Amino acid sequence: MIPALLVAAVALTYGNALPNGFAWDDRQIIVENPTGHSLANLGVVLTECDRTGGSTPYYRPLNRALYLLDYQLFGLGAWGYHLVSLLWHAAAALILFVAARRLFRADLPAAFAALLLAVHPIHAEPVNFISGRNNVIATAFALGALAAYLRARDEGRRAWCAVSLASFFLGLLCKEPALMLLPLLAILEALSGEPWREVARQRGPVLAAFAAVAALYLGLRAAVLSSALGSPVSYTRPAEVLSNVLHIVPKYAAVALFPLQLTAVYSRPATYFANPLVLALAWLLLAVATFLLLRQKRLVTRFGVAWAVLGFLPVSTIVWFPSAEIAERYLYQPLVGVWLVAADQAWRLWQERPRLRTSLAAVAAALLVALAARTVARNPDWRNDEALFTAAVGVEPDNADAHFALGDAHARAGDPERARAEWTRALELDPRNVLALANLGTYHAQRGDSARAELYFRRILEVDERDDVAHFNLGLLMERAGHLDEAIAHYRSFIEHERGGRAELVARVRERVLALERRSDDAAR
Repeated sequence: MIPALLVAAVALTYGNALPNGFAWDDRQIIVENPTGHSLANLGVVLTECDRTGGSTPYYRPLNRALYLLDYQLFGLGAWGYHLVSLLWHAAAALILFVAARRLFRADLPAAFAALLLAVHPIHAEPVNFISGRNNVIATAFALGALAAYLRARDEGRRAWCAVSLASFFLGLLCKEPALMLLPLLAILEALSGEPWREVARQRGPVLAAFAAVAALYLGLRAAVLSSALGSPVSYTRPAEVLSNVLHIVPKYAAVALFPLQLTAVYSRPATYFANPLVLALAWLLLAVATFLLLRQKRLVTRFGVAWAVLGFLPVSTIVWFPSAEIAERYLYQPLVGVWLVAADQAWRLWQERPRLRTSLAAVAAALLVALAARTVARNPDWRNDEALFTAAVGVEPDNADAHFALGDAHARAGDPERARAEWTRALELDPRNVLALANLGTYHAQRGDSARAELYFRRILEVDERDDVAHFNLGLLMERAGHLDEAIAHYRSFIEHERGGRAELVARVRERVLALERRSDDAAR
């Protein structure tokens, strides 16, 4: 009964997402990526790093292999990819129910936790955003590993240990945050209340096997990326980490608790809570709530808090990966812990206040229906790039990044004038927006206005004197203007600072520099 309810909830909530197209990074990762179109590339997908969409290397081979399978089934029919995402989301909700039922030893709270995962609108991004599906799949495998682990512990069957280890490994091959399951299992055992010696004797070998699987994964990752973390990776400065976390955590809490102003492009951390008093109050409320929850000494609540905290660490900006400071898809795994806590607290009231059960059931049902309705209303935002970023600008009209993204969407849709207007607005909001400067420079260069194009590219160098794109474009402009020495200087700077891995372009620029040097020497004679 409950599994059917969960599947129905996902189908009703996300059914209107099936007509959506490809959006955002889907164009680079799926539509225009030939590696993901032929099964002949399976070996490459499984054994080499992925630089699709930029220079940042990733090792998420199973996720890429699943895109290969999608292409064999659906070609570039976006509806098929959305159907697969919906099925993975349903699987995650079902597996959460199975795992939570063993934690609660009851169906009702487990079903409530799984339904929160199934219908909450904050999960609309990873379900609708095909390129963000890896968050859903990795979480489904992590939950599968937890469910199998709990069954193996309850029944003492080694076969379920093997299933758990295999699921853990598959989750790691989808996305790195699945690694958090290893310390979480250790925490679960610590919370069980059993003597440490007994835990070590009975569960120690299994936990050691999980550590071995994690080590195997990290070894594979290091072999492919030249380090376990990947390269290049930079550690954020401590002061910047503190500033980011101070703003990001309350913002995540706010959008999860009050999912009315959800967007694909959030403003930067310093603008989340501009008022220090509001920020301080938010942290005070979070601290008090966490203290009150932990003092109850309820196993599921404590385990849920641990899941949320450890799940957040990989996206806390302590280690910086070039992406968004905050994104709803990052919350898919951490919020599993929050849904467990919410279900456990509702279950506590259900058990302690029998007279309130009718009211509790009515409130829970109304909450789930309201959340599902919000998700249904949001799904069409992912119809295409223009719809997605128009919605983002509607939520945060003063968000420069949202205006820039909307400009890019208009440009891809063949409307350069609307694109220029959005890039100009982005620059008004953020005069140091290098991407908007570059696009406006290119816009004017393509229309023959070299003077205005040059102005924009030089403004980029005022922000970042090592910007390779600005140097390349200024080299082109200076060459066309006949300023050969300056063109050569900019081309050389491009070669020195190029950071996109464009080896062929660098080689052509080297050849161009040699040719210009010969022309310059001939002119000097």
